[in-house]
Amino acid sequence: MEESIPVLRSEASARRWDSWAAWRLARAYNLMEMPDSAVIYAREAWSGEPQRELFLAEYFRALCRAGRPDEVLALADLVRHGGTARYYAAACGHAQSRAYLEDSVHSADDSTSADACCWLSVLTRSEGEGERSLALLRRAVELAPDDGFYRAMLVEELCDAGLLEEAREHLLHLRRNRWFEPQYWSAGAALARLEGDWERCLWALRRSVEARTVPGTLRSLGWGLVSAARADMREGRLELAAQRLAEACGLDGGSGEEFAMVADSLAAMISAYE
Repeated sequence: MEESIPVLRSEASARRWDSWAAWRLARAYNLMEMPDSAVIYAREAWSGEPQRELFLAEYFRALCRAGRPDEVLALADLVRHGGTARYYAAACGHAQSRAYLEDSVHSADDSTSADACCWLSVLTRSEGEGERSLALLRRAVELAPDDGFYRAMLVEELCDAGLLEEAREHLLHLRRNRWFEPQYWSAGAALARLEGDWERCLWALRRSVEARTVPGTLRSLGWGLVSAARADMREGRLELAAQRLAEACGLDGGSGEEFAMVADSLAAMISAYE
């Protein structure tokens, strides 16, 4: 993803009339956790086509990650539908957007209701309402059984709740339908972690990185390696633990990620022990 940014930047510069080019660059910056840069191009995309809520959602995403919720709230009344833009508006404290999601959960339209269930689930989880979050995701999957995104989210939520068998059933459904989007690998890693299968967990996390090499997937792999190394240390497999920790440190790239600092400390403990 990082390598694509110069190409996307060149495209956006050459096609200033093309809002999609600006949006693609904004999305890449957001995925690379560079919100200040994302804001510039997301605003440009939305300004070119203010009726397109996909562009407004990317703008809101960048503003939220840049720590500028007041700017989201200033534009929140422009949101007309559900989806990501509505979620970010609600997450920033826009009462009307929260009410919209709460009401839309009961919509007669299954697609509208499923969308609201999904985003309200994310909100309630951030507020510590784990049981309601899980119930909302189950409802989203029930309403839209062919939507892999909702089902993958549910797998991870079920794993966090320790509901192994139910999580297995939903991941198997995704596999049978050959839904192998990036979220599938994250869900697979969560299930393997719950089962205590660190090799399969790390395999899935590496596949996630291959599917989308961004700070988020690298961070997940880094913490997975640290957790696996800790398990190895408890079992006396110090050589394998050291290999995993070295791999984790190599993922950091000098950005000072916490998982890399923890990996470095654990590696030092192994060296001292040896």
